[in-house]
Amino acid sequence: MNRKIKNYLMAAALCFGPFLHQAKAESRTWTSADGKKVEAVYAGIDGAGATAKVKLKLPDGKVVLYPVSRLSEADQLFVKGNLPTGPASLAAEIDKLVFEKQKSSYAKLQQQLAGLGSSNLDAAAKLKRKEELERELEMCKPNPRTSDEQFLRRIYLDIAGRIPTYDESIEFLESRNSAKREELIDELLGSEAYVMHTFNFFSDLLRIRDRVIMGGNGSLSAAPYIRYMKQQIRQDRPFDELVHEMLT
Repeated sequence: MNRKIKNYLMAAALCFGPFLHQAKAESRTWTSADGKKVEAVYAGIDGAGATAKVKLKLPDGKVVLYPVSRLSEADQLFVKGNLPTGPASLAAEIDKLVFEKQKSSYAKLQQQLAGLGSSNLDAAAKLKRKEELERELEMCKPNPRTSDEQFLRRIYLDIAGRIPTYDESIEFLESRNSAKREELIDELLGSEAYVMHTFNFFSDLLRIRDRVIMGGNGSLSAAPYIRYMKQQIRQDRPFDELVHEMLT
């Protein structure tokens, strides 16, 4: 998979911190910051950020929540170290996290809507709040899976910066390959269309312009710079390395 996509998924996982992954169900000794110990199986994470709590399954089967911030440094590192390792698993874990958040939000909104009748609001305020809650509930519903036609158009625009040709459309739509979407993504990421589309982004970001007028004293050709940038995109050069090279 293209490094740009991998880096995006890794960044997303790190932004969610250790809250995406569950380690293998093996019992270990957990130690709190004040030295207390307990034998338990790591069962995942509840919440995120400073309020995140680790789920510990005790030998009697009971699951308790304990603040990650109150674990020993070694145990905090253990939790942080159990991130998914592959782009596919990262994407799947992120999807699950988002879906769980959606379900939680949906349930809370339903409770608020159900309790609206017994609230102290007047009739006009109840009606307004009811409409607000119904809109929010509608927003919590995930969109249906895209059709092949929708996917085809969107992925070409996203990666290649254009819509597919007639022949490309027919080839994809008539294919019975269950992995055709994944294969098309890989194909487009390796294409010159991706290079050109990505270069257009970088040329705007870095203000790459050919035949730049230099104070009225002639012009400077940006052709070498343009060739250099396109080659870095073809080689899937990490952005940090690219910036370091340009600055040094």
